[in-house]
Amino acid sequence: MFLKNNIVPFRKEKIESGSLYHVYNRGNNKDKVFFEEDNYLYFHRLLHKYSQEYRIKVHVYCYMPNHYHLLVRIGDDNKLSDMMRKWILAYTKAINKRYNRVGHLFQDRYKIKKVDSIEYYLQLSRYIHINTFFASLVSSINVWKHSSYCKYISDEIDKVISTDFLLSHFKDKNAYREFVETYAREKFEEKSKNIWRGT
Repeated sequence: MFLKNNIVPFRKEKIESGSLYHVYNRGNNKDKVFFEEDNYLYFHRLLHKYSQEYRIKVHVYCYMPNHYHLLVRIGDDNKLSDMMRKWILAYTKAINKRYNRVGHLFQDRYKIKKVDSIEYYLQLSRYIHINTFFASLVSSINVWKHSSYCKYISDEIDKVISTDFLLSHFKDKNAYREFVETYAREKFEEKSKNIWRGT
Protein backbone atom coordinates (compact mmCIF):
# COMPACT_ATOMS: atom_id res chain seq x y z
CA MET A 1 0.00 0.00 0.00
CA PHE A 2 0.94 3.68 -0.18
CA LEU A 3 2.85 5.64 2.43
CA LYS A 4 1.59 8.99 3.69
CA ASN A 5 3.33 10.83 0.87
CA ASN A 6 1.86 8.40 -1.67
CA ILE A 7 5.24 6.97 -2.59
CA VAL A 8 5.37 3.19 -2.96
CA PRO A 9 8.32 1.65 -1.04
CA PHE A 10 11.08 0.37 -3.31
CA ARG A 11 10.99 -3.38 -3.77
CA LYS A 12 14.42 -5.02 -3.66
CA GLU A 13 13.38 -8.31 -5.23
CA LYS A 14 13.86 -8.60 -8.98
CA ILE A 15 10.66 -9.92 -10.52
CA GLU A 16 11.23 -11.93 -13.70
CA SER A 17 8.77 -12.17 -16.56
CA GLY A 18 7.39 -15.66 -17.10
CA SER A 19 8.36 -16.87 -13.61
CA LEU A 20 6.22 -18.28 -10.83
CA TYR A 21 5.80 -16.47 -7.51
CA HIS A 22 4.15 -16.87 -4.14
CA VAL A 23 2.41 -13.59 -3.32
CA TYR A 24 0.87 -12.98 0.11
CA ASN A 25 0.00 -10.42 2.74
CA ARG A 26 -2.02 -10.02 5.91
CA GLY A 27 -4.11 -7.38 7.58
CA ASN A 28 -2.57 -4.38 9.29
CA ASN A 29 -1.83 -5.31 12.93
CA LYS A 30 -2.93 -8.84 11.94
CA ASP A 31 -6.52 -7.58 11.85
CA LYS A 32 -9.21 -8.93 9.56
CA VAL A 33 -9.36 -7.90 5.93
CA PHE A 34 -12.59 -9.79 5.24
CA PHE A 35 -15.57 -9.02 7.45
CA GLU A 36 -18.42 -10.81 5.68
CA GLU A 37 -19.10 -13.10 2.74
CA ASP A 38 -19.54 -10.30 0.21
CA ASN A 39 -16.02 -9.04 0.94
CA TYR A 40 -14.45 -12.31 -0.23
CA LEU A 41 -16.55 -12.29 -3.38
CA TYR A 42 -15.66 -8.69 -4.22
CA PHE A 43 -11.95 -9.32 -3.60
CA HIS A 44 -12.13 -12.26 -5.99
CA ARG A 45 -13.98 -10.29 -8.68
CA LEU A 46 -11.32 -7.59 -8.49
CA LEU A 47 -8.57 -10.21 -8.82
CA HIS A 48 -10.26 -11.54 -11.95
CA LYS A 49 -10.49 -8.05 -13.42
CA TYR A 50 -6.90 -7.01 -12.79
CA SER A 51 -5.21 -10.36 -13.45
CA GLN A 52 -6.87 -10.35 -16.87
CA GLU A 53 -5.90 -6.73 -17.49
CA TYR A 54 -2.25 -7.28 -16.60
CA ARG A 55 -1.95 -10.83 -17.91
CA ILE A 56 -1.06 -12.48 -14.63
CA LYS A 57 -1.96 -16.18 -14.50
CA VAL A 58 -3.34 -17.18 -11.11
CA HIS A 59 -2.67 -20.86 -10.39
CA VAL A 60 -3.67 -21.07 -6.72
CA TYR A 61 -5.39 -18.76 -4.26
CA CYS A 62 -6.71 -18.82 -0.73
CA TYR A 63 -8.38 -15.98 1.15
CA MET A 64 -8.61 -16.23 4.92
CA PRO A 65 -10.07 -13.77 7.45
CA ASN A 66 -6.87 -11.77 7.94
CA HIS A 67 -4.64 -12.71 5.00
CA TYR A 68 -4.40 -14.11 1.49
CA HIS A 69 -2.10 -16.30 -0.60
CA LEU A 70 -1.60 -16.42 -4.36
CA LEU A 71 0.56 -18.61 -6.58
CA VAL A 72 0.95 -16.82 -9.90
CA ARG A 73 2.89 -16.76 -13.14
CA ILE A 74 4.06 -13.34 -14.31
CA GLY A 75 3.25 -12.31 -17.88
CA ASP A 76 5.90 -11.36 -20.42
CA ASP A 77 5.27 -7.67 -19.81
CA ASN A 78 5.98 -8.06 -16.07
CA LYS A 79 3.00 -6.14 -14.68
CA LEU A 80 2.63 -7.77 -11.27
CA SER A 81 3.29 -4.53 -9.37
CA ASP A 82 0.64 -2.72 -11.41
CA MET A 83 -1.90 -5.47 -10.82
CA MET A 84 -1.25 -5.62 -7.09
CA ARG A 85 -1.40 -1.86 -6.67
CA LYS A 86 -4.74 -1.49 -8.44
CA TRP A 87 -6.27 -4.63 -6.93
CA ILE A 88 -5.42 -3.87 -3.31
CA LEU A 89 -6.10 -0.15 -3.57
CA ALA A 90 -9.53 -0.76 -5.12
CA TYR A 91 -10.42 -3.27 -2.41
CA THR A 92 -9.13 -1.08 0.43
CA LYS A 93 -11.08 1.94 -0.79
CA ALA A 94 -14.28 -0.11 -1.01
CA ILE A 95 -13.84 -1.59 2.47
CA ASN A 96 -13.01 1.77 4.03
CA LYS A 97 -16.09 3.32 2.48
CA ARG A 98 -18.39 0.46 3.42
CA TYR A 99 -17.29 0.20 7.04
CA ASN A 100 -16.55 3.89 7.61
CA ARG A 101 -12.88 3.31 8.30
CA VAL A 102 -9.68 5.06 7.20
CA GLY A 103 -6.05 4.15 6.58
CA HIS A 104 -4.25 0.99 5.62
CA LEU A 105 -6.08 -2.32 5.48
CA PHE A 106 -3.06 -4.51 4.72
CA GLN A 107 0.34 -4.65 6.41
CA ASP A 108 2.91 -2.74 4.34
CA ARG A 109 3.44 -4.02 0.78
CA TYR A 110 2.65 -7.53 -0.30
CA LYS A 111 5.33 -10.18 0.20
CA ILE A 112 6.70 -12.17 -2.72
CA LYS A 113 8.91 -15.25 -3.11
CA LYS A 114 10.10 -16.79 -6.34
CA VAL A 115 9.10 -20.41 -6.93
CA ASP A 116 12.26 -21.84 -8.45
CA SER A 117 11.48 -25.54 -8.79
CA ILE A 118 8.56 -27.83 -9.62
CA GLU A 119 8.94 -29.59 -6.28
CA TYR A 120 8.58 -26.28 -4.44
CA TYR A 121 5.66 -25.31 -6.68
CA LEU A 122 3.74 -28.49 -5.88
CA GLN A 123 4.47 -28.31 -2.16
CA LEU A 124 3.45 -24.66 -2.08
CA SER A 125 0.15 -25.36 -3.81
CA ARG A 126 -0.54 -27.96 -1.14
CA TYR A 127 0.50 -25.64 1.68
CA ILE A 128 -1.82 -22.88 0.45
CA HIS A 129 -4.72 -25.27 0.02
CA ILE A 130 -4.49 -26.79 3.50
CA ASN A 131 -4.03 -23.44 5.25
CA THR A 132 -7.66 -23.14 6.33
CA PHE A 133 -7.65 -26.64 7.82
CA PHE A 134 -4.65 -26.02 10.04
CA ALA A 135 -6.02 -22.63 11.04
CA SER A 136 -9.09 -24.53 12.33
CA LEU A 137 -11.43 -22.58 10.05
CA VAL A 138 -12.87 -25.80 8.63
CA SER A 139 -13.04 -29.46 9.59
CA SER A 140 -12.41 -30.53 6.00
CA ILE A 141 -10.19 -28.85 3.41
CA ASN A 142 -12.68 -29.06 0.59
CA VAL A 143 -15.45 -27.03 2.22
CA TRP A 144 -13.75 -23.62 2.29
CA LYS A 145 -15.39 -21.55 -0.46
CA HIS A 146 -12.66 -18.97 -0.82
CA SER A 147 -9.87 -21.19 -2.06
CA SER A 148 -9.00 -22.67 -5.43
CA TYR A 149 -8.83 -26.19 -3.97
CA CYS A 150 -12.45 -27.11 -4.70
CA LYS A 151 -11.94 -26.14 -8.33
CA TYR A 152 -8.96 -28.47 -8.60
CA ILE A 153 -10.78 -31.53 -7.30
CA SER A 154 -14.16 -30.99 -8.98
CA ASP A 155 -15.68 -29.83 -12.25
CA GLU A 156 -16.44 -26.41 -10.79
CA ILE A 157 -15.23 -23.62 -13.04
CA ASP A 158 -13.47 -20.50 -11.79
CA LYS A 159 -12.44 -18.02 -14.49
CA VAL A 160 -9.78 -16.54 -12.21
CA ILE A 161 -7.49 -19.56 -12.12
CA SER A 162 -5.46 -21.51 -14.65
CA THR A 163 -5.40 -25.17 -13.53
CA ASP A 164 -3.67 -26.89 -16.45
CA PHE A 165 -0.06 -26.49 -15.34
CA LEU A 166 -0.56 -27.81 -11.81
CA LEU A 167 -2.73 -30.72 -12.88
CA SER A 168 -0.26 -31.67 -15.64
CA HIS A 169 1.98 -33.04 -12.88
CA PHE A 170 -0.65 -35.54 -11.72
CA LYS A 171 -2.49 -38.43 -13.33
CA ASP A 172 -5.85 -36.78 -12.69
CA LYS A 173 -7.74 -34.62 -10.19
CA ASN A 174 -8.08 -37.50 -7.74
CA ALA A 175 -4.30 -37.91 -7.68
CA TYR A 176 -3.89 -34.26 -6.76
CA ARG A 177 -6.54 -34.61 -4.08
CA GLU A 178 -4.66 -37.57 -2.63
CA PHE A 179 -1.41 -35.56 -2.72
CA VAL A 180 -3.00 -32.78 -0.68
CA GLU A 181 -5.30 -34.63 1.70
CA THR A 182 -2.97 -37.51 2.61
CA TYR A 183 -0.37 -34.97 3.66
CA ALA A 184 -2.93 -33.00 5.64
CA ARG A 185 -4.07 -36.11 7.50
CA GLU A 186 -0.50 -37.12 8.30
CA LYS A 187 0.39 -33.67 9.60
CA PHE A 188 -2.81 -33.48 11.64
CA GLU A 189 -2.15 -36.87 13.25
CA GLU A 190 1.44 -35.86 13.99
CA LYS A 191 0.26 -32.62 15.58
CA SER A 192 -2.35 -34.45 17.64
CA LYS A 193 0.25 -36.91 18.96
CA ASN A 194 2.57 -34.08 19.96
CA ILE A 195 -0.24 -32.32 21.82
CA TRP A 196 -1.11 -35.53 23.68
CA ARG A 197 2.57 -36.01 24.58
CA GLY A 198 2.87 -32.39 25.66
CA THR A 199 5.60 -31.61 23.11
